[in-house]
Amino acid sequence: MRATFSLALAAAAAACARVPPLQATEPAQSIEGLPNEAQAEVAGVIVHATIGGWRGEPRNLEQRLTPVDVTIQNASNRTIRLGPEAFTLQTPSGPRRALDQSEAAWLLRDLGDSRQARSRPRVGAVGGPTFPGYDLPGNPNAPWSRSPRGSPVPQLSQWYDSQSPSGALTPGAKTSIMLFFGTPTRTLASAAFEVALVDEQGVPLGTVRLPFARD
Repeated sequence: MRATFSLALAAAAAACARVPPLQATEPAQSIEGLPNEAQAEVAGVIVHATIGGWRGEPRNLEQRLTPVDVTIQNASNRTIRLGPEAFTLQTPSGPRRALDQSEAAWLLRDLGDSRQARSRPRVGAVGGPTFPGYDLPGNPNAPWSRSPRGSPVPQLSQWYDSQSPSGALTPGAKTSIMLFFGTPTRTLASAAFEVALVDEQGVPLGTVRLPFARD
């Protein structure tokens, strides 16, 4: 009985390991050789997003959350406003908003946590100090900010020097953000990452929509 149970667990683990990644579904948005990345432009603002591919801690983060690594370049002649309300992950079960640090930490609370308590305020995320995954660039273990225990810790290569410390992105500026949404990546048959663009007065400029699906 024990051997049968072990084989069943091994088969289930193998099945999970074979889940194909989400891939961009719009040919005009796809990037050759990088199937889980997509890029589009609206009103002179370029959005490049990668779904999945998490390499930080906890390693099994995608069993609880969906990470979206996004870079936004403002190639327009207007300042745009960015905040947590700009980002949505459309899923078959409904839209998901970007999580703040406390929410992400709560969802990951029993997946393991190696992050030590931080002693200084967080700095550097678009939308203020509430996004997970954003410390000053450099050593991820340096005590530059304070995060709830259990917050996601990106691998060093997933940290960025171009994080915007405010909600404004001026003409020619670029910022990169690691967002987290409260749905497991592995359970998504499809998803669409959306960025609602507005100028600094709040006038809508359009919405970038990047759809993904599994083969």
